Amino acid sequence: MDDGILTDGKGRTVSFKNAILVMTSNVGSKRILELANASSNKKSMELPPSSTPPERRKKKRRSEDDEPINGDFDEQNLATMYADMSVVVKEELESQMRPEFLNRIDEIVIFSPLGQSDLRSISELIVEETIKRAEDEREIKLRASPALINMIIREGTSEASKFGARPIRRAAQRIFEDTVSDAIIRRFIDSGDSALVDLEGSDGTTVQIVRDSDGAKITCMIDDSKGGMGSGASTSTAKATEKVNGVSALQAETEAAEA
Repeated sequence: MDDGILTDGKGRTVSFKNAILVMTSNVGSKRILELANASSNKKSMELPPSSTPPERRKKKRRSEDDEPINGDFDEQNLATMYADMSVVVKEELESQMRPEFLNRIDEIVIFSPLGQSDLRSISELIVEETIKRAEDEREIKLRASPALINMIIREGTSEASKFGARPIRRAAQRIFEDTVSDAIIRRFIDSGDSALVDLEGSDGTTVQIVRDSDGAKITCMIDDSKGGMGSGASTSTAKATEKVNGVSALQAETEAAEA
């Protein structure tokens, strides 16, 4: 800042000159969403998959990990959309904020859409946090399969153009944390155990947990409730009821609640 003074609640002042202020805003978010949807629709109408030239298919495969959240843009379209977004944001800022305030801002940074590699990193980080917590608090070592991570990404980003990456955490909780908790409540995994958490089948409704010590398996139903804004899940719910170690899920949950 060129010059600045910070005053606290007691009226004391300090120099605020050598400070960097970082401000965030959702100004123009509605127009940005409209722009993203328009670009997505335009690209989907360009060429059907069967008529895509081989060189374009190769380029698409090469840039697959760099595609934004909804997977509808290649690198060239993404650069064009970013330039259009910059114009939109500038227009919205000028219409909603005073010139005196905007003139004090040194630089305006517009965030690009998250790519598939970014989403995978976010999903893996969230799952790793749960794995670490299970090991630290219960001495249980867990591993998540790539298929499970892919489902978390798919469920957590189904409406990413509207809600961003936040629904990924809710998807991870529903698909990974809740099913692992179910297995713990049902006494399938306990302190000292290690297990692999994987999807069972291709319908995406159940998770299979395989215990490393003896290869025993348990199937846990994924709660299909919405789980917050941006989730791609349906609205029905189900619970696994088969017995494990002689204890049913409902019985184990009742005992856990009474304890």
